Amino acid sequence: MKGFDEIQALLGQELDSSDTDYQYEKYEWINNLNDKNNYDYSTGLVELDTIGVSDGKWLDYHNAYLTVPISIYGETEMLDADKAMLKLAVKNSVTQLIYSIKLALGANSFVVQNTDNVNLYNHIRSMVNDDVNYEETNGTFFHQAKDTKASNTFQEFVKPLVLADGPVRVDTFNKGFKKRVELMDPYYQSGGAAPDKAYFKFTACIPLKSISDFFDRLAYPLLDTRLVMSLGISGTNSFPHVFPFMVDGPTKAKVANLKISIGHDGVHANERSCKLWVAKVEFTPKVKTLIAQALLDGRLTKEVTFYNSKVVKNSETQVKA
Repeated sequence: MKGFDEIQALLGQELDSSDTDYQYEKYEWINNLNDKNNYDYSTGLVELDTIGVSDGKWLDYHNAYLTVPISIYGETEMLDADKAMLKLAVKNSVTQLIYSIKLALGANSFVVQNTDNVNLYNHIRSMVNDDVNYEETNGTFFHQAKDTKASNTFQEFVKPLVLADGPVRVDTFNKGFKKRVELMDPYYQSGGAAPDKAYFKFTACIPLKSISDFFDRLAYPLLDTRLVMSLGISGTNSFPHVFPFMVDGPTKAKVANLKISIGHDGVHANERSCKLWVAKVEFTPKVKTLIAQALLDGRLTKEVTFYNSKVVKNSETQVKA
C-alpha cells in the first residue's frame, strides 16, 4: 500500500498492514515548481523555493526530484558528420551534477545543510549501497553504471578482428563507461541547418534523496514546510573543480574540452528552467483522526539524524577536472 511505511513513521506506532485505511488517499505530483532563477544561470546555482505551494499541505520531500536541462557541446564544435564516433557519458551518475547544497526548511528558513563537494560523498555512498541489481534497473534511469576499469576506453575489441583467432579484448575496456555512453546517445541533437552546431540535449533527473542524506532519512511527509534550496552545478564557471561528463580519447581529439550550459543558452535549444517535482499527499479520515490525536499528545515532534559530509583538503592536494 502506498504510504503505509510513511504513515507508520509519522505516527510513531505499529499499524496493521492489512488495513487499507493506512495508505495515502491521494498522491498527486505538483508539476509547476520552476526554479527562481528567471532563466539566469550565470552564477552556476539553481535556486528553489516552495513558498506558496507548501502552505497547509503535506509534501513528500523524500521522493521529490529535480530536473535540470543541460546542453553539452564541445570547445571545438561538434559536427553532424562525427555523430557515429562521438562517445559521451555522465561521469558515474547524475548525482555528480550537484557540487554543493544549501538547504533551509520552515517559515524561519532554518539552515539544515550547507555543504560543498557533495558529489564525492554521493559517489562513495552509491558504490557502497547500490548493488548490481539496482544498477541494472533503477540505476539506468540515473545514468548509473559502475566503471570496470579506471579508463575512458569505449572500444571493447581490438580492430581489425581476426576471426581465426577470435576477438581480442582491449585490456583497458570500461564496460560501465560504454553503458553510460549508450544511455546518453538518444540525447544527441543534430545541428540541422548548422551542421557544426550539434550537441547533446540532456535532461538530468536527480532524486533529492540521492544528493542529500537528509532527504534519504526523511521517512515521512512534512506539513506546511517551506523548502528553500540552492544547488551548485558541477562544471559551470562557478564550480569548475569537477566536470560531470566524460568522453573517450577520439572524441576529445575532435571537440577538445567539453562545455555545458543550463537551460536555453541562446544557441542550443533546450527547456528554459529547472524544475522541482514533489508530491502532495492526503490521508484517509481514519489517519487524519490519528494524526490529530498524535498532535495533541505531542508525538508529531520529529528528529531526522543524517550524515552531513565534509571534505578536507591539505595544502598539497591537486584538484583536477
